[in-house]
Amino acid sequence: MTPNKKPLLLYLFLLVFLLSMSTIALGAPVGDSSITPPVQSSSVVKTPFTDVAANDPNLIFITYLSQRGLMKGFPDGGFHPEEGLTRAEAASLFARIAGLKAGSSPSGFKDVAKDHWAASSIAAAVKAGYIMGFPDGSFQPERKLSRAEGISLFFRLTKEKPDADLPSLQDINNQHWAAKSVAVALEAGMISLSKDGKKFYPDQSFKRGDLARTLSILLTKEPQLSRSSLYITLKVKSGEVKITRVGGKEENISGNSTLAVGDSISTGSGEAELSFPDGSGLLLKSGTKLAIKENQGRSYITTDGTPGTGIDFLEVELKEGKMFGALASKSSAETSQPAAETKKTSTLIKNLSKVASLKNLGPCFLRRQTRLSLVQDGGKEKSKGKSRHALGRSRY
Repeated sequence: MTPNKKPLLLYLFLLVFLLSMSTIALGAPVGDSSITPPVQSSSVVKTPFTDVAANDPNLIFITYLSQRGLMKGFPDGGFHPEEGLTRAEAASLFARIAGLKAGSSPSGFKDVAKDHWAASSIAAAVKAGYIMGFPDGSFQPERKLSRAEGISLFFRLTKEKPDADLPSLQDINNQHWAAKSVAVALEAGMISLSKDGKKFYPDQSFKRGDLARTLSILLTKEPQLSRSSLYITLKVKSGEVKITRVGGKEENISGNSTLAVGDSISTGSGEAELSFPDGSGLLLKSGTKLAIKENQGRSYITTDGTPGTGIDFLEVELKEGKMFGALASKSSAETSQPAAETKKTSTLIKNLSKVASLKNLGPCFLRRQTRLSLVQDGGKEKSKGKSRHALGRSRY
């Protein structure tokens, strides 16, 4: 490949990647009957509960939270999506999502017995400041949360300050105590309006089905809450590959092995692939030396509602050799792109066919777009011909 063609092809790949990413959006309001079907996917979401219909607009979110173990069904096999969320259930959710350590100490509330099913979660959530009791010393664990209370409460999971404009509505305005939180939730498609779009119903019960949508979008789009571990698997295609672990320990691998930040790979006469949970991959040719410098995963929802992990950020240092990027098709398996072959550059990819496509992403802190960037060391003495390649951090 001639030098003048290489940058052009790289920019073309970057453009295709970003255009593809721009097709992924967040959820449409619950009351909107025109929810976009998943991107180029034949996957069917199987209802995990007896009372959640296959055409329920919240099905994918209910499935997602249940598979993450954050929300559960009832002994009768139902999810009870139309039931209002109680304050005890909210405290239990806070404890699970935030990883709060629930002890055996009493809740401190006169109406929460020590043997109450949520006593420890209530104590932990109150101590962490997510939820509070009432002036009379009660917690009122069975009291149903209103829609305004529910949205406002769960935004306490994020350190970001809600900032959006509330549309003109008949039953809530900018002076309402939950106006900012409701505005963001509406812009992001986390909650619905009435069919005519004129009312929010702030005092109605916050239904479990609506909560599933709200939490799923929050946990997969908010910068901090969506972070997850990114596991990289080295798959040896041929020969034997050497891994130098952090600390200097060397291992000769002929099968599969999990890599960590700081590990270095030398393929020698063999070939190997770096495989990522979302279907991304890098093919390392023989004579390649590469180091994992930094990585970060992010959570997303697949088209069948199961939890997925994508690449939020990845930086590798290619010391020598050749590396291929595998560019995923939107409708089928990945195909190798020869333009990514080079001694100093690489292309990283996302398997977009696995990501659910929903509508109405609002211009608020939940917006995110993965940026593909190419970073090279500067300075002749310092770089010595080495280059680093990053699938960039999201911009919010």
